[in-house]
Amino acid sequence: MDNIGIILLAVLILVMLIGWPIARPFLKRRANAAGREAGEKYAAGKLPGVLEALGRTVVIHADEAAAHHVVDAAVATMPRKAGAHVGGGWAIKWVEKDDVVAQLTTEPSSGASVLSVSRFRDYLGFPQGAKEWTAFARAVEQAAAASGIAVSTGSVTFARGARVDDKNWVWAPVAGHPSV
Repeated sequence: MDNIGIILLAVLILVMLIGWPIARPFLKRRANAAGREAGEKYAAGKLPGVLEALGRTVVIHADEAAAHHVVDAAVATMPRKAGAHVGGGWAIKWVEKDDVVAQLTTEPSSGASVLSVSRFRDYLGFPQGAKEWTAFARAVEQAAAASGIAVSTGSVTFARGARVDDKNWVWAPVAGHPSV
C-alpha cells in the first residue's frame, strides 16, 4: 500500500512538471483574452456617457468680449487645472496640460458665444477628461451667474481623429459648429 501511494504521488508530480509548461501558455492566452473582452465591454458601456459629457457646450448669452471675461474668471478659480492654450482657447489638464482644449465661437444666428471642447485625447484607448471638462463648464456657468450673464447648454458630437500612438487618439467635433 505504501508503494502505491508513493508511485501515485510520483506520477502526479511528474504530470505537474510536464503538464504545467504545456498548459501555462494556453491558460495565459485565455485569461488575457477574457480580461481584454471584459475591459472592452466596460469601456463600450461608459463611452456614450463620456462623449456626452465632453460634448456638452456652454452657451454664454453675451458678446465675445464679455464671454472671454467670464471664461477667464472661471480659469482663475482653477489655476492648476486650466489655463490659456498656445493655439488659442483654453487647455484643461487631465494628465498633460492640454488634454482637453476648449474654444469660444460666436453663434451667427443668435450672437451668443459658445464654449465647447474643440479636441480631447484618448489614453489607453478611452477618452479622458470628461470630469475635468464638466468642472470647468460648471465654473464658467458660476462665473457667468456672478456677472449676471445668462447661460444655457448645447451639444456637439465627436469622432476619433488622428492617432497619437498605438493606443491613443485625438477626438474632434464631427460638424463645424456646436448646436445651441
